Amino acid sequence: MAKVCIAGLVALACAGCTLLTGGDGRIYNAVYVGDRASVAFDEIVVAVPSKDRAGSVVNLHVVLTALINPTRTMLPDIRELQSILTRLAPRIAAAVVVAAQDQGPLAAGDLSTLREALAKEANDLFASACKRWAHAQHYTVTLVVTSFYLTDGSVGRASGRQRTGL
Repeated sequence: MAKVCIAGLVALACAGCTLLTGGDGRIYNAVYVGDRASVAFDEIVVAVPSKDRAGSVVNLHVVLTALINPTRTMLPDIRELQSILTRLAPRIAAAVVVAAQDQGPLAAGDLSTLREALAKEANDLFASACKRWAHAQHYTVTLVVTSFYLTDGSVGRASGRQRTGL
């Protein structure tokens, strides 16, 4: 019985203490591996002229996700930053729409370059808006494209929810 209790205490003491080795040879607690938080934005659908089919339109579907990581250990509540990202989502979506349509007619071979341009546009807009936040220097936020594809111009976006601050 004593052996079972000791084994249970050892297991309890080690709970949450999973260690991982990084590529640099250092050992990290598992809680510090990966992104600390993320905010996934609603899908953005942009009608753009098709370069492959003259005179037709294709729908470009884009989903952005913000990856959030602190730069210090003792920080203000991360939910404040998530709230800022949520409030900026419509502005970021609008910037993505403008950037996608400003590219002109789109061919399937242009997707890689366009994906990078849209991510840059979203990151630039976020950085510009977030620099006014008092705790901005304590976080790194990277907006990444997590879904990116074309559909026929006749395919519309599934009806989603409308969000407002009211």
